[in-house]
Amino acid sequence: MTPKQAHDITRDNAGNAIGQATGNVKTATDAGPAGTSYQLSADLLATRTTGQWHDGTGPATGITSIEIDSRKCCAGSLFIALPGATADGHEFIGAAARNGAVAALVTKPDANIALPQLVVTDVA
Repeated sequence: MTPKQAHDITRDNAGNAIGQATGNVKTATDAGPAGTSYQLSADLLATRTTGQWHDGTGPATGITSIEIDSRKCCAGSLFIALPGATADGHEFIGAAARNGAVAALVTKPDANIALPQLVVTDVA
């Protein structure tokens, strides 16, 4: 494992900063082009997706992983509610929350689920 410093930044294909390592972050596997482990802030996620937080507030903690399968969500996960051929990911927002997700990226927010939901026009 290689320690990463706070100045290590993960960038998207256009070269925009999308996440920044916080402190000495040790990574067991490569996460991105430079192997940087990072936490994505709620504000940066909303800016990059041009989404709006359903209740006006994003998660209190940073996002450390992104999942499309609610069963794989854990503490720090962002669940992306993708529409599918046989099921709609929006049906699994509650399961993602129970498994530790800190937020969900959705097109249809569910006010009955106590999970910050970033509403965008298209999750795909």
